[in-house]
Amino acid sequence: MGVAPAGQTNRLATALFFAVFAAVTLLLLRMFAAFVAALVLAAVLVVLFAPVFARLTDLVRGRRTAAAAVTAVIVVLIVVVPVSVMLASLSREVVLMAGTADANDLPVIEQLVTAAQGTSPILVRLRGLAGVAGLDTTPDALRRSFLAVSNAVTEVLYREIGGIASNALRILLMFALMIVVMLALLTDGPRLKAYLLDLSPLPNHQEEMLVSRFAAISRAVFLGNGVASVLQGIAGGLGFVLFDLGSGFVWGAVIAFFAFLPILGAAGVAVPAAAYLYLDGRPGAAVAFLAYSVVYIGVFEYGLKPRLIGGQAKMSGVLIFLAILSGVSLFGLLGLFYGPLVLAMFLTLAEIYKREYREPSIPVERVAPTVPES
Repeated sequence: MGVAPAGQTNRLATALFFAVFAAVTLLLLRMFAAFVAALVLAAVLVVLFAPVFARLTDLVRGRRTAAAAVTAVIVVLIVVVPVSVMLASLSREVVLMAGTADANDLPVIEQLVTAAQGTSPILVRLRGLAGVAGLDTTPDALRRSFLAVSNAVTEVLYREIGGIASNALRILLMFALMIVVMLALLTDGPRLKAYLLDLSPLPNHQEEMLVSRFAAISRAVFLGNGVASVLQGIAGGLGFVLFDLGSGFVWGAVIAFFAFLPILGAAGVAVPAAAYLYLDGRPGAAVAFLAYSVVYIGVFEYGLKPRLIGGQAKMSGVLIFLAILSGVSLFGLLGLFYGPLVLAMFLTLAEIYKREYREPSIPVERVAPTVPES
């Protein structure tokens, strides 16, 4: 029996090694796929609480394990517990709303239909434009349209939030895993980072660019967008309670979601709510609610958010808007955060490609026409 040449044996061994390595890596990723949310959130929390951890490490004279434990307790108290309570309460409110949707919505819908049939010049003009566009503005048609919108909104809220109660154990396990992973990253973070970057075939400066970009966008999305949006949701929900517009808890959550969107913002809820107050025969309340909304949106959206974000999220508002909507449709509520992170990673890789891999274009020099000698 002949013996294979040494070069061919080496190639076969190399191919076999990489095939096994790829198969094991894919299997490992498949195993971890169910915990991606916990892993990503743990990494983000490590980035956000890195200054706290560094300060605690100095206070306990370099004992990273003790500092990591105290940091984890702080995260549980100011992040995990409030978020868990909020999700449980919101889930209960949405389930209750879905169960009584028809009974609660019919009086409101009748008020909207009656208001839409008013004789004010604006409403008459709007009905005329709707007729030109071929839209049916009869009371029955409006009633069906309003009821369809109400059912669609309730269904979306129930699908995205109402299932939290049925998955309570899974969510608690995810939070527990997130804290465990965060402890590990805080304790052995530098060593783990060095190990992973050493495995990567990318040059060091590209790896550092990706890591720093992930950290910057995490701070911008979670600290800037997150805090400002939650505060707008709280203020907006309080406004709904003060002006008797419905559940402040549920509508506060809706306002917080809209506040994440760069183009619509909380105004996407405040303006229709003010229009409803006007159509309901309460023009003074409509003006007051709109003024209240302008104040809290201006304070949190245009005052606080830019200070928290700074210059860390230099991305187009339209791209962030599309990334958030796409992320929510793909990942659910976590897409609020995943969308901008994925977009930031793509733009960073595109910038690396543009700088280092795209061949520079060679300018074509114009040749002056030669004049024949006479």
